[in-house]
Amino acid sequence: MENLDEYYNFNNIMQRMLSKVSDSIDKREGSIIYDALAPCAIEISQMYIVLKDNIDLSFVDTAVDEYLDRLCNQVGIERKKATKSIRKAEFYDETEKLMDIGIDERFTLNDLTFKVIKRIDLGIYECECETEGTKSNTGTGTLIPINYIEGLGKAILTDILIPRRRQRK
Repeated sequence: MENLDEYYNFNNIMQRMLSKVSDSIDKREGSIIYDALAPCAIEISQMYIVLKDNIDLSFVDTAVDEYLDRLCNQVGIERKKATKSIRKAEFYDETEKLMDIGIDERFTLNDLTFKVIKRIDLGIYECECETEGTKSNTGTGTLIPINYIEGLGKAILTDILIPRRRQRK
C-alpha cells in the first residue's frame, strides 16, 4: 500500500466490497448489490479523507490554523504573526534612465500589491508588500502602477531586502 489516497478512494473500496460478494450475483453498475454498496463505499471513502485530515492536524509540519497554534502551545511556543516583506524596486523613465517617484505609490505584480516606502538612491526604492507571509517573498518582474505616474517607462521588482515569515492562518 504505497499510495493510501488511492487505496481508500471510492472505486477501490467499491471493488474490495464487491469482491466479497459471490460471483453468482450480478455485480455490475446499476445492479441491486452495486447500488446497495455504493452509498456505503462513498461514506467510507469520505471517512478516510476526514481521518487523513485529522492525522495531518496532529503534526506540526502539516497542521494549520488553530491546530498549529494548539500544538505549539503544548510545548510552550507561541507562533509569531506573519509579517510583510520589503523588496527592492527600480523605476525607469521612458528613455530607460532611473527616475524618482513618490513615496506611497502603489504597484501590482501578479496578485500582490507593493507600496513604495523609502528611497534608497535615484530610482531605487524599498517597497513593502501589502500581503503578509512568505508569498510576498516570491516573484520578480514588471510592476504595474495602480495610479498613472507621469514619465514612468517601466518599474521592476528585484531583490528581497527583508524576507517575511509564513502567514498565520
